[in-house]
Amino acid sequence: MVFGRESDGLTDEELNLCDAAVRIPANDQFPSLNLAQAVQVLTYALRCGLKPSAGYSTVTRKELDGLVTVLMEGFEEIGFFKLDEREEVHRFYRDIFARSGLSRRESERLRKMFVKIPRLKHREEK
Repeated sequence: MVFGRESDGLTDEELNLCDAAVRIPANDQFPSLNLAQAVQVLTYALRCGLKPSAGYSTVTRKELDGLVTVLMEGFEEIGFFKLDEREEVHRFYRDIFARSGLSRRESERLRKMFVKIPRLKHREEK
């Protein structure tokens, strides 16, 4: 989790590095919380939302980045990108996958599909 400054939050550049963003509603007379208060509110909200899942293991950030890299390489290989949209598409898929809470099994299945897509296109071209 990343927390912004009390005075002005996070910059757009900082937000672009995050998978998701939240805003804690506050009183208009006191529009910001100090760091300790913000951490307490968010960790409490997260804890209330957790449900134990036996045998379910989500992917790590490194595994998620690897999945998105495979997807992007496949897109590149089939000529998916137009103009200068590669970075935006990369961020789009990274954010979706990060929010989805993919399991390792789901991630591996997607990886295999993304590796297969360019092969199918090359097979069709022959």
